[in-house]
Amino acid sequence: MSDQPYQVGYGKPPRNRQFKPGQSGNPRGRPKKKPENIDVLQILDRPVTVREGERTRQMQPKEVALRRQVKAALAGDKRALIHLLDQFRKHGVFDRPVQQRPDAVIALPASMPFEMAKHLYHRFGSPPWSDKQIALGRQAYLARRDERQSLIDTATGYEDL
Repeated sequence: MSDQPYQVGYGKPPRNRQFKPGQSGNPRGRPKKKPENIDVLQILDRPVTVREGERTRQMQPKEVALRRQVKAALAGDKRALIHLLDQFRKHGVFDRPVQQRPDAVIALPASMPFEMAKHLYHRFGSPPWSDKQIALGRQAYLARRDERQSLIDTATGYEDL
């Protein structure tokens, strides 16, 4: 310590009034902010007005956000593309069969009844189908067919039954 006496003044409180080591000057701390009661789901479900060219229409905010992501991904934004692919995977888009055009012609195998092939097409998309898919289609078809259809199938001699 120095020989000079301690000078009390601006920024130098008396030693007996100074904070002790480890003692805070604000022991209770800053008060926490009170959370605002905002219904986020209500805001996100409220339709918004969107302008498309000359006309305006109402859309859900989720649809607007998805359309923006698609637009950004098509413009080359890799982060938007990754986000879209994650959303597609999350919502099972890749698990669904690809929708065919209504005016398209689809060649169904002659080795199975039409109703069985139709069920397989609607469930798994266009042929070719795996053996497991055919087995599932066969099981569903056999559970639904009536006695008359059973006689027709036996007479026809379908290979996949």
